[in-house]
Amino acid sequence: MRVSDFGKEEDASLKKAIETEAHAAVTEDGAEVICLGCAGMSGFDKELQQKLDVPVLDGVVCALKIIELFHQYGLTHSKIVTYSTPLFKELTHLSPQFARAYTAESKKLEEN
Repeated sequence: MRVSDFGKEEDASLKKAIETEAHAAVTEDGAEVICLGCAGMSGFDKELQQKLDVPVLDGVVCALKIIELFHQYGLTHSKIVTYSTPLFKELTHLSPQFARAYTAESKKLEEN
């Protein structure tokens, strides 16, 4: 079985195998949450959650929600060293429209 076959109707065996293992994790091992570990499984979380009656987390959705939370809270990456604002570089031979936009953006960066 390949992950690339996950969404194909003709190969439902991968979904069934994941469901079987997740059910065993809940009933035999006492798992209280199942975490899907592949972007190719996106959308399967709700289907599986209904069958297992425990939370099922889709890693892609969780990552997006965390990024959304950081954005809403006003958090960004550090700009001290690795992601610091690049130094201004004079660009030549730009069209007038790009030159205006570049100059305006450069002034904003210098103010921060």
